[in-house]
Amino acid sequence: MRRGNVLTGTLLVLMAFGVLAVSAGAQDDSSQARKHAGEWAMQFQVDRDLDLNSFDGATFAVTKHTHGKAFTRFAIGASGQVDGFDGRNDNYDGQWSEGESDNSYISLRVGLQRLWYIGKIRQTALFVGLGPEASFAYDESSSESRNSSYPPPNYRESSSTRWSAGLISSIGVEWFVGQTVSLTAEYGFDVEYSYVSQKTQRINRDMNDQIRTSHSKDSRDSIDFQGRGARLGLALYF
Repeated sequence: MRRGNVLTGTLLVLMAFGVLAVSAGAQDDSSQARKHAGEWAMQFQVDRDLDLNSFDGATFAVTKHTHGKAFTRFAIGASGQVDGFDGRNDNYDGQWSEGESDNSYISLRVGLQRLWYIGKIRQTALFVGLGPEASFAYDESSSESRNSSYPPPNYRESSSTRWSAGLISSIGVEWFVGQTVSLTAEYGFDVEYSYVSQKTQRINRDMNDQIRTSHSKDSRDSIDFQGRGARLGLALYF
């Protein structure tokens, strides 16, 4: 419910900026947005799911302002995480269970968007954008478990790969706080095709020390339309 309220509030703020910007029209040709025609900018963005431990939710981008009302943005985002678990649980009746696991994850996404300023009020500009995006993700995990009822250990290993491509649209506002610095807030929607493949291997050892191994493979694809959530950013012009 809290995330829904955040997204609703963000959309309302963007809509308010949009109404004000459109009503103001294009009266001020000396806006900061026009002054950056022909310039480059480095941009750093974070979204509501930013995790500083794994750096999920962060994106670096380079933008090129081709003229006063349009710019092109190339963005790349990468994230990764490695973690593990090792624990034991002892019950009052003498029963016990223990296990350990290791997990790793990495993802990479790249996108190219064309964006346009469609309205401005003083140092604030409303923009919209559209462009393609592609992403790749890979994760793998392994675990070992045993308990007092079945002491021989059980092993499980799995890995999955995800490819996706689609179109992403954006609407947002940019506040020019100086000649070379601006702050942004935007919301995105995408239409995306994704393909996921997964492999799993299980190794069980029975009471007679016999090993049984099983393998399974699974794949699926889908087409999804979804919101990207709110993103906040900082841009440095040069």
